[in-house]
Amino acid sequence: MPGTHPAAPALALLLDVDGPVASPVTRDVKPEIIADLVGLASAGIPVIFNTGRSDAFIREQVMAPMIAAGMPAGTVVHAICEKGAVWFSYTSGGPGPIHVDHDLAVPKAYGDDVRRMVAEDYATHMFFDETKRAMVSVEQHLDVSSDDYLAEQKLFDADALELMGRHGLSAALLDHHAPESDDAADYRLDPTIISTDIESIRLGKDLGASRAVELLAAQGITRRPGGQWAIRARTTHGGLAPPQ
Repeated sequence: MPGTHPAAPALALLLDVDGPVASPVTRDVKPEIIADLVGLASAGIPVIFNTGRSDAFIREQVMAPMIAAGMPAGTVVHAICEKGAVWFSYTSGGPGPIHVDHDLAVPKAYGDDVRRMVAEDYATHMFFDETKRAMVSVEQHLDVSSDDYLAEQKLFDADALELMGRHGLSAALLDHHAPESDDAADYRLDPTIISTDIESIRLGKDLGASRAVELLAAQGITRRPGGQWAIRARTTHGGLAPPQ
């Protein structure tokens, strides 16, 4: 039956968003990829997004276009956002409840100071992502060149790390601990080519994958013996590559 998942599908798709689905240049999703996603979900293949993006980004750039493209009634798509801190599911009728693990959130006072710092010192090159619920993120303006952004990003990251210390928080930049911190940093700065995410060290794609398995289990979807739980899809010629 269209839109109905088998209880033990041969595989499930666990997809990152930036790159495989959304363009890191334009920050939107090509119609061809939306059509592929609808086709895969309609065929009964569980589709789960595992991303650092916010739930608002998924709703606007992925969910709404999928619904507009004819996502069948009864099809459920899961979205694990902010690297496991936020998650929700959606159908052709729209999104379900948004779940947030507040224990994994960056302290609000720190986020407020980062927002103020961006407005005062970095607004020409980046913006504060107001849609994040647990992480603190800044992102490159679309009209700023990559070289200019990356140069400014280094300055921002240094200031954001120093600000962590002023808030009494232990932090690391990727795998490098701040000089005055111990080896048990609670937060990290994760710079990418278009953004910097400031997040609990407990967040990550592995946490997102665990949440994905829990969401599938709640649907009664289990791994077929000898089957795959997930593969990472890639883009090819403007669409998603077929499962390997």
